[in-house]
Amino acid sequence: MRRLAAPLFLAALLTPTLSLAEGASPAEWSLGGGLSWTLVGNPISAILLPSGAYVTSIDASIPSVNASLERRAGERTWIVLGLAGGGDRREMDPPSGSTYSPTDQTVTGAFASVGVRRVLTPGDAPVDFSIVGAIEGGFVRASETTPSPAGGDLEETYRSRLVGVSGGIALDRTLTGSLSLRIATPLVTASYASVSSTATGQADRNGSALGAHVVLAPRLELRIAF
Repeated sequence: MRRLAAPLFLAALLTPTLSLAEGASPAEWSLGGGLSWTLVGNPISAILLPSGAYVTSIDASIPSVNASLERRAGERTWIVLGLAGGGDRREMDPPSGSTYSPTDQTVTGAFASVGVRRVLTPGDAPVDFSIVGAIEGGFVRASETTPSPAGGDLEETYRSRLVGVSGGIALDRTLTGSLSLRIATPLVTASYASVSSTATGQADRNGSALGAHVVLAPRLELRIAF
């Protein structure tokens, strides 16, 4: 998917567009959906996988499904409501020569956001360039289960609730009068997270984290205006 994003958007740039009929009113709503993935940093809506035997150690993210509804608030301003979510389950085999048993990992997450998108380019530009600001919130739950040599399972579970703000950019290319392709990414985020983890035979652990990040998490969407 990462390799397809740039070619798809380049193809859209080179595709002739069909404009609105002269005198037609601009669309007041826009609905779209697609996929996003993390390349750099930790976006607020990243759905993260646990690393090794410790659920609180995060080292990878999975693609998430996104959808958003936009309402025009001005000639160049849109109010944006967004949803994102995803899940993954995998079995990790032990390294060669290791005495550890195979490990099952699962992760789920869901997020919501509300924000504003402001178009900066003129109306006749072939590509709309926008800046986007949003307030986001959501949760992630990750768990890791390992068969115990003594029998039964050892399970560690990580739960996090997050809230924060993000700022980013979006590029939109019209394909027809109402259909468009968008690629967008947050660039900076600031977030607060409450974190808890439990493990078989161990005391529960609770904490919190406050941070700011530079991120790159491309989102590819197909949108329809109405």
